[in-house]
Amino acid sequence: MTADTQSKTLPVEGKVTRKSQKDGVPTGLQLDVAPDHWYNYTRQEWRDDWFEPSEGDFVRLQVGGGKWVKSIELLESEKAPWDPAPTSRETSIIRQTCIKAAAEVVAGLASRGYYIEDENSGPLTMQVSIDVQAIAQELERWVIRE
Repeated sequence: MTADTQSKTLPVEGKVTRKSQKDGVPTGLQLDVAPDHWYNYTRQEWRDDWFEPSEGDFVRLQVGGGKWVKSIELLESEKAPWDPAPTSRETSIIRQTCIKAAAEVVAGLASRGYYIEDENSGPLTMQVSIDVQAIAQELERWVIRE
């Protein structure tokens, strides 16, 4: 390999599937496009643009020598579905109030032996899980009325 080919970098894009570290310091990563290949981090003084990705992030690497990462660019972050979206304090309070009210409605119905009827499956007893979240969403829609 000549000095010219060692200095060239090639872009590689993919989803981060694994990361490695030594003594708490990140040392490399694997991408979904090459599941058996590790891309190793170069020394800090040899790096250009740098971003420390998380597993699940879509990134573009600039790779030299087939495995040495010179730069990392975040293309898209895969946010976990359970991460709440940022909301205003007022919206958060409204939602908490609606979910509490929905749960109280369901609990009140259950304690009195009422049942609800579902158009698909016929009468449902309170032994069956009732979608409290759906009731809360309807209450929130009514409260906000946008």
